[in-house]
Amino acid sequence: MAKEIIWTATAEEELYDCLNYWSTRNKSNRYSEKLYLLIEEATESIAQYSNSGRTTEYQNFRSVVIREYLLFFEETETQILILCFWDGRQDPEKLTKRLE
Repeated sequence: MAKEIIWTATAEEELYDCLNYWSTRNKSNRYSEKLYLLIEEATESIAQYSNSGRTTEYQNFRSVVIREYLLFFEETETQILILCFWDGRQDPEKLTKRLE
């Protein structure tokens, strides 16, 4: 049975900022739309198969790679909490601070 996907406010903001960046940079929404579709597919997969994500060194969090981005999530009995949408090209120390 699929679990409900819940995005934290911070993760939603990170996603929005990323999509907005690409739309502004490319002067087109095309790449942002494609990336968003990949993210939707990944979250649907997580909802069905939460163990498909990789384990991480951060508490009980798991992650999924979507191109150069990482989607960090935590599973509860009925929900998948999306905690962070992270550009993997950023400084990993910032990620550690973000997820602590």
